[in-house]
Amino acid sequence: MDLNTLYREMPKLRERLIWLPETTSTLDAVKEQLRNGNFDAVVIAGRQTGGRGRLGRAFYSPPGDGLYLSIALRPLPCCVAIPPTVLFAAAAARAVGSVTGRTVQIKWVNDLILDGFKISGILLEGGAAGIASGIGVNVNTPRERFLPDLPNANSLAAICGRRFSLEEVALALIREVTLAWDGCQTAEDGARELDFYRSRLVTLGRKVRVIDSAGERAGEAVGLDPDAALLVDFGNGPERVIVGDVSVRGENGYL
Repeated sequence: MDLNTLYREMPKLRERLIWLPETTSTLDAVKEQLRNGNFDAVVIAGRQTGGRGRLGRAFYSPPGDGLYLSIALRPLPCCVAIPPTVLFAAAAARAVGSVTGRTVQIKWVNDLILDGFKISGILLEGGAAGIASGIGVNVNTPRERFLPDLPNANSLAAICGRRFSLEEVALALIREVTLAWDGCQTAEDGARELDFYRSRLVTLGRKVRVIDSAGERAGEAVGLDPDAALLVDFGNGPERVIVGDVSVRGENGYL
């Protein structure tokens, strides 16, 4: 990671950025910054030894080829219904799309999808005192280096046929997430962001499997509530599936 490139393109990062050659998780590092009252921290690591995603899943974080970034964020205003994790996913989709020149889609609730492959992992933790937001992007990882139990994962380079600058991806993410948070102050702002999120959602209109602590049920994803809850028809009309300890998969696989 060339820090001088980051500072040249975004001078204020000199006061915000914490660079760690290796850490267990950038999310844990930014949570520590929040506990110390630093609401502007950005943490980037060259390697994560304990990267994680939703539902306690591990996130594959090899050194050199991926971007591992976390940002401290302030809570959204109470009038904004869109969940922070959904707003972050929308901003991240715009950021990666601006770098690749391709349309990045979203699998509910916050997996970024390019050409049918998962290209990132997103996790947000926190509450009224501040939000720790973390994202890992598979930027230049060769397809053959992904672990056998990650058949749905791929990288920007493998999909697009060229390598990408980690600095360019980092700057795009920081800019888009900052713009999204600064620009989401009213109910109308949240509704506009939800419309964008809905337009990129690959889950709608598909047969899905909803997996939670009660087991697995099959249905069809038929809509999205104003608070981004997924509406799934299991045969007796739509039911709300909310963000939490639930996994949504395609009828026959990941999508």
